[in-house]
Amino acid sequence: MPRLAWDTSSLQASLALETQEGILETSIDARAGASEFLLHAIDALLKRGGIHLKEVEAFAVGIGPGSFTGLRIGIATARSLAFVLKRPLYGIPSLEANCRLEAARLLQEGIDPSSRMAWVRNAFGGEVYGRIASLQGHLEGKGEERCAPPEEWANAFEKESLHHLTGEGTELLSAPEGARIYPSQGGGIARALLEIAGNRRKYGDPGDWKLVMPRYLKGSSAEEKRAREKPLPSPRD
Repeated sequence: MPRLAWDTSSLQASLALETQEGILETSIDARAGASEFLLHAIDALLKRGGIHLKEVEAFAVGIGPGSFTGLRIGIATARSLAFVLKRPLYGIPSLEANCRLEAARLLQEGIDPSSRMAWVRNAFGGEVYGRIASLQGHLEGKGEERCAPPEEWANAFEKESLHHLTGEGTELLSAPEGARIYPSQGGGIARALLEIAGNRRKYGDPGDWKLVMPRYLKGSSAEEKRAREKPLPSPRD
């Protein structure tokens, strides 16, 4: 049966549908607001695959960190569909999926799996969020996450002997001498979500929608105030 995944942690939302014929993907500019596009995008992708929503076997969703509002809408939609349809839902850290995606891309180019890569994103407030690991380590979900000012990242790059710098925040950092910068190609993260969710299911994770919650770095003071006053709704509410 088909599986469906999406990530709304960044300005470019990514969706993927796995069918018996292969994986269909789409990316959409989310700057207009996730609530305005997500359900329409899901419906359009299902129609492309000739799949009815009730035929979807399992869902996967990126849980961030990332866009505050986008995450809440993307995850609330996934939780609601999983609850109503009684399907498994796998919440995958968006950082893990992004790192896996970019590491796989570099490995396909024949780059040494032991070489070190950093994937970074603007955390705002003068900080950058991301992870450093070998390419093989990123595929295996290894590496320490950090949120720090650019100068601390520079020290980490030297200590880690960085070879590759990629992600959505590369312009905020200076790569050490000899390291290559790969601008993020955008999109595609939903395919990585499907792969990670498939591995989790293979090893016995039941995909409990109640455990899927957003991971935030920071929100505006107004957003944080609203989040405290109005937690993520339960589909049963």
